[in-house]
Amino acid sequence: MYLGRRRSLSDERSAADAEEPSSLANDVDCLLNLVHSLENSTMEHILEHMNKDHKVSLYDYLSYYGKIDLDALDSRTNVAMTSIDVDGFTLEYVDSKGNRGSKVIPIKPAMSSLRDARSVLVDMAKTSAGARGHSAHQIKNYIPPSLAKIDEVFGMGVVFYAIVLAVKPEVALKTPLIGKYFIKRPQLPLLIIAIVHVFESFFLFQKLVNKYRIPQPARAKWIIDNLLFGVVPMKRLKKEGKRLDNL
Repeated sequence: MYLGRRRSLSDERSAADAEEPSSLANDVDCLLNLVHSLENSTMEHILEHMNKDHKVSLYDYLSYYGKIDLDALDSRTNVAMTSIDVDGFTLEYVDSKGNRGSKVIPIKPAMSSLRDARSVLVDMAKTSAGARGHSAHQIKNYIPPSLAKIDEVFGMGVVFYAIVLAVKPEVALKTPLIGKYFIKRPQLPLLIIAIVHVFESFFLFQKLVNKYRIPQPARAKWIIDNLLFGVVPMKRLKKEGKRLDNL
C-alpha cells in the first residue's frame, strides 16, 4: 500500500510538471495580449485626438516632413493620421484636385513607447508650424469685444464719436477741450482713423490672422472688427494666441 502511495504521488508530480510549461505559456500569452490591447488603446486615443483637435498640425507634418504642401483652410483638402508606432506615423491625404495619397513620417529618434507620443508630436508640431510661418495652434472662433474692459470701451467710443462727428458736425461745439479743433474739419478724425485701420489691417492684422489660420466666417468677423476698431481687436487676438501658444 505504501509503495502504491509513493507511485501515486510521483505520478501527480509528473503530471503537474507537465502542466507547468503550458500554464506559463498561457500566462505569457495573456500578458502579451494585455500589452497589445493597451498599445492599441493608446494608439486609438492618439489618432482620435490628433484628427479631432490638431488638424492643422497634420498639414504641417505633411508639408515640413513629408514635402507635400496642402492648405489647411482649403475645404477640398484633407489630412488624417491613420496609424502611429514608436518609429513613425502614417498620414493619408486628399489634395485640392481630389488626388489621394499617403505618407509615412519617421520619428527620429524613435520613441521608447507610445507614452512619449504627446511630447514628441508637440515638438514636431511646433517645428513644422514655425517653419511655415504659423502657430502650432489654430484660433477657430471670433471673440467679440467685452464691455467690461475699459480699453475696449474707450477704443470703440473714439470710433463712434468720429462717425457721429462726421455726420453731425455740430457735435464738435458740444465737445469740451477737443471739439474746437474739429469744427472746420469734422470729417478729419474719421478719415485719419480709417487710414490707420486700413494700414493696420493689411500690414499687421493679416499676419496674425494667417499665423493662427483663422477659418471663415470667423476670419471675416475679425477683419471687419479690426477695420472698425483697429488696435482693440488686435490686442484681443494677440492675447488669445498667446494663451494657446503657452498651453
